[in-house]
Formats: sequence, C-alpha cells, structure tokens
Amino acid sequence: MAQIDRADLMRQGFKSGVPLPKLAIRTLLLSPTYAFEQHHQTGFEITERVAEFFSVSVRAVHACGSAKLGFSPVKRTPFLPTESDLDLAIIDHDCFTRYLEIVIRETEQYRDLRGFQQGNYLSFSKYIAKGIFRPDFMPASEARKKWFAFFGKLSQEYSGLFLKISAGIYLSDSSFELKQSEALKSFLEDERGL
Repeated sequence: MAQIDRADLMRQGFKSGVPLPKLAIRTLLLSPTYAFEQHHQTGFEITERVAEFFSVSVRAVHACGSAKLGFSPVKRTPFLPTESDLDLAIIDHDCFTRYLEIVIRETEQYRDLRGFQQGNYLSFSKYIAKGIFRPDFMPASEARKKWFAFFGKLSQEYSGLFLKISAGIYLSDSSFELKQSEALKSFLEDERGL
C-alpha cells in the first residue's frame, strides 16, 4: 500500500480553497497516523491505554505533529522513529472540565498560586482561554504527578518507536482546529514547503 503524502494533500486542499480549520480536521483527525502505518497494534494499544487513563472514548484520542503527518509543519523536520515524540490530543469537553476543576480546587479558585512554577500561571491561563489544557503548566498536585508518571511509563514502554509520549486536552474540535490551523498556515504559506 502506498503511503499518503500528507504535505501534498495539505497543499492541494489549501490551493483549492479549503479553510484552514477544515484542513486541520482532515489531515490531523481524519487521516491515518503516519507513525502507526507499520505499527497498527502499537497504535491501538497506546490509544486504548490513554483513553482508559483519562476515562474517555478511544475516539477522543488523536495523534498530532510529526507522528501524525510524517513531518513537523512547524519545525520542518521528518518523523524519525526513536528520535521523534508522539504528541497526543485528547479532545473531550468533560475531560477538559475535570482537569480544570482540579486546578480550581488546588489553587482555591486561583487565590493560591504557589503551586505554579514561575511564569506558568500566565501560560496556563493563556492556553485555558484557548480551550487547551497543558499539563506542563498546571500547578503541583497529585493529578499532575499521576499524569507525568503515566506518560513517563508509557514513553519507556514504547521507546523503540518514540522518544517521548505526551498529551494535552482540548475543550472541543474547534479548540483543536484553531490551534492546529496556526501550524498548518505557517507551513502552507511558506513556499519552500518541506
């Protein structure tokens, strides 16, 4: 079976006037994941374990970045097994709300910001306002420890394919579309392409 040239698909869609949010959905949610094309069982296992950890449907777990496309639209680098990360997007309103509520409780409704590392509260707030929950900006908590322990273990177990596995949570498809559209726009407007 021939591999899909995702960069060419993006270019064709862009030239034919497909709006960037729709292009993001087509290439990052609806197309197959590049890194799993020769490793289907690994893809199933990782997706199922992440879905179970977050108590979401497997349909909420999506690869993005170079593992999804075969190249990074931001860095312009190819996906390289054992050297590239697997970045996952959990797109689930309830999961987003659940983790946001943890932060609200841990910070006493943001009155106690001591759990945030220096500068992280502002970054956390900016991403939350965009509908993106990034664990690297969340305050110290048991939930944060469990999150990083889970992905640390997952990264070790699948180090034969990925350097590191990580995830962020998106409030909705729209939040994901808008964030990913930024990366695709930069790539597509660069006439050099890859």
